[in-house]
Amino acid sequence: METRFDQTNCIPAEENFDDSGGVCEHHREIHAALLRGDEFTRSLVKRYEQVHNTGVTIPGIDLPDHHFDGIAELWLDNVDDLVKYYTDDHYFEVVQPDEMRFIDHSRALVMISTVNVVF
Repeated sequence: METRFDQTNCIPAEENFDDSGGVCEHHREIHAALLRGDEFTRSLVKRYEQVHNTGVTIPGIDLPDHHFDGIAELWLDNVDDLVKYYTDDHYFEVVQPDEMRFIDHSRALVMISTVNVVF
């Protein structure tokens, strides 16, 4: 099985987000469409997944609430592609401006990892 690199972003809402539909809706509808239609993103990112917080809790399990609204996962072929994506002017001019609308980057968590598909 080939190795894939995954970037997982735990994203908290930008405090001053001004869209009445909410952060998750913006992420799911607006940001997803931006990335889906972006040739540069599609040339480097092999898979893009979004996960959104439902707020559901599990009785008897005391988990800390980190106040993340969602998770974005980007799968890439290698670390060089990851670096290329986030250092290219295109990212700063096209993708990042939308991210800055709804993500509080100062509170976001990022993990770069390899993917081990179990089943």
